Amino acid sequence: MFPIKVSAAIFDKIFVFGDDLSDTGNFFNATGQTSPSSPPFYQGRASNGPIWIDYLSQYLGLNPTPYTAVLGGASSSQGINYAYINATTGTANLFANLTSDPLLALGLQQEINAFTTTNPTADPNALYIVWAGAADYIPVTNSFQPYQTPTQTISNLSQAINSLVKVGAQNIFVPNLPDLGKNPYIQDTPLATPLNTLTSEHNADLAKLINIQNQSLDNGVKIQLFDVNSLFNAILSNPAKYGFTNVQDSCLDQLDPSKITLCGTQPNIQNQYLFWYSLEPTTAFHKIVADAAYQQLVPVHEPSTGLGLLALGAVSAIFVTRVKYTSRKAKMSQLSS
Repeated sequence: MFPIKVSAAIFDKIFVFGDDLSDTGNFFNATGQTSPSSPPFYQGRASNGPIWIDYLSQYLGLNPTPYTAVLGGASSSQGINYAYINATTGTANLFANLTSDPLLALGLQQEINAFTTTNPTADPNALYIVWAGAADYIPVTNSFQPYQTPTQTISNLSQAINSLVKVGAQNIFVPNLPDLGKNPYIQDTPLATPLNTLTSEHNADLAKLINIQNQSLDNGVKIQLFDVNSLFNAILSNPAKYGFTNVQDSCLDQLDPSKITLCGTQPNIQNQYLFWYSLEPTTAFHKIVADAAYQQLVPVHEPSTGLGLLALGAVSAIFVTRVKYTSRKAKMSQLSS
């Protein structure tokens, strides 16, 4: 049994800012619905099914609209999802060249600016999610030089959060990063150990930032840290407990994501894998993440199955990822040599 939708409204809208694992169609729409290709990817998501925001929104009884759809005239009465696949925490999007309109392939700062310029007074009863950072550190393209320390990334996240607070946001949810060195894209490369260290530094600095901000804020503002790394490591330590049989490989072919070579086409088999393609997790992992997020945001009296992670001290996770739908192993070899 998974969490049911709350009977009374906790939040009246959801606004989402981030990258791959929170994008419900913006990058897909910006690229003329060509990337990520559907199939094998699911309806423009970087996964084989719904992602955590889809699940969490359902639990909360809300349906935020992708920003690109809002630009086309769609209703935004329940919130807007501004997240873009490949977004850095700055103004860069790693693969803006894939869209004919660079303004529709945004970085986190541009996502935040798109919100604040049209919402000079934010809804205090809405939920604001800010999740980005991995694109700042993982070398995927020659167009962006990854950061070697978390200093600039944390500064960018601080600026994003402060911009939301300044216009009146009161409920801000900020996930940290999982261990970026422990995934099919990185684990067998020379970058694994440096990214292990960088992830640890990023998470420590992010926790300090949020603690400082919470101490300095008043007027009911609450910034919550959502612990990605704890859940990710818990799953790697005991995959079977969470329903996974493979946490080392990705389902899609690393060199050609149009090919499913490891886990076949059946969802029940696919979802025994933690990773769908490269850094991107399967919808099964997204579901676990949404359950954890829901319990942190709206504590329930009867825990759902699959939430044993809370007993391990984990509050949530998402494996923040970068998407380039060509050979990442080859690019990694070039950039790490």
